[in-house]
Amino acid sequence: MPRAPVAERCNGLDDDCDGQVDNDLHCPIWTAAVGPADAQFVGTVTEVTKSQYASCVAAGACVAPASSHQALSECNWQLPDRLDHPINCVNWEESRSYCQWLGGDLPSEEEWEAVAGGRALVQPWGNTPADCTKAHSGGCAPRGTVPVLTLFLGGVSPSGAYDMIGNLREWTRTMDEESPLLKGGGFDDNIVGEMVNISWRLRLPSERRSVDLGIRCIKPAPPPNP
Repeated sequence: MPRAPVAERCNGLDDDCDGQVDNDLHCPIWTAAVGPADAQFVGTVTEVTKSQYASCVAAGACVAPASSHQALSECNWQLPDRLDHPINCVNWEESRSYCQWLGGDLPSEEEWEAVAGGRALVQPWGNTPADCTKAHSGGCAPRGTVPVLTLFLGGVSPSGAYDMIGNLREWTRTMDEESPLLKGGGFDDNIVGEMVNISWRLRLPSERRSVDLGIRCIKPAPPPNP
């Protein structure tokens, strides 16, 4: 049965059935800065969802992600529904192509940390230890991703971004010995045990795809009104 239109929300779905997913009129953005004031950038508050990535595939600008070497049942692209789950099993090039389709890019490591709260904080929510109200990690929920903006809402960063720690590790455009860095930790990392925090980093080959790797995009902030 066709779904009835409802008011648009920032959940990765075309709620009002107008053919657009979470346009800027309905989806909140955060603003952060690295260095001088003219280095400000913006982005949406969640990791990129399956529904949002599907729009890029439909436009011919992205390719459908292949299954990872891990269980096919955990790659959201191959699963029915899950439109409001973050897209996973995407490699670095696929992730960057999506962000560039939006007119942005993957964040650098420095930009990612600015969105998360900066290194003055241990975690996006402050300097208190992680718990299962703040981050989706090993032991906090069944294995696999959870829908965006539904759980672990206590872990929001000062800039208003969710799941900076937990749910999926996120690609950055920063390279370390010719391999890109990932930030944030995923659903199977020991975040509650404080292994993962804002300064945590992981280097993986750009062709790697896994059930715990996902996307967060940024783009330059628009100029201020005159």
